[in-house]
Amino acid sequence: MISSEAPPMEIDGCRLFFLNPPAINPFEEEELNDQSIVLRLVCPDLGGKGFSLLLTGDIERGGERRLLESGTDLKSTVLKVPHHGSISSLDLLFLSAVSPEAALFSVGQNNPYRHPHPDVLAAYQALPAEIYRTDQDGAVVIETDSAGWRLKRYRESRIQKIRWRSSLPTQEWENLKRALLRF
Repeated sequence: MISSEAPPMEIDGCRLFFLNPPAINPFEEEELNDQSIVLRLVCPDLGGKGFSLLLTGDIERGGERRLLESGTDLKSTVLKVPHHGSISSLDLLFLSAVSPEAALFSVGQNNPYRHPHPDVLAAYQALPAEIYRTDQDGAVVIETDSAGWRLKRYRESRIQKIRWRSSLPTQEWENLKRALLRF
């Protein structure tokens, strides 16, 4: 079993850290979400200023607090928001420690849990971070190269219907760009 005590993996100049679950599990058996795998990818040389990605699984406040208390550097360029934006996963100290430039909510459209919770969404919108939501944007792809990183929304790559009362050349140009930039 890989735990947070496992050494990081080296991949093409990047390091993959296993932050959770801990080797000795402090969580109760019913706290399954806090036993989620949490990974942090750090690419210090990417694009000059580096890139990092924090994948948080379904951890809740207990898991977030444990990560904070571990003293691990959590600051990340992109954060996959914990537990689909559930209110049980909103710890403002954790959010401040991560301080993402982009926050990705992995959430289904019209999901029965009504994720993301409005208070969680408001907390992320208060950051200087760009918000991505799979229920609204479709798939989100992170592209990296030596120049840096960028996030692409599937919605932005879809060809749009032409509206006959609008500027046809402008719409056609936008569709051409979408077609050329498809996933």
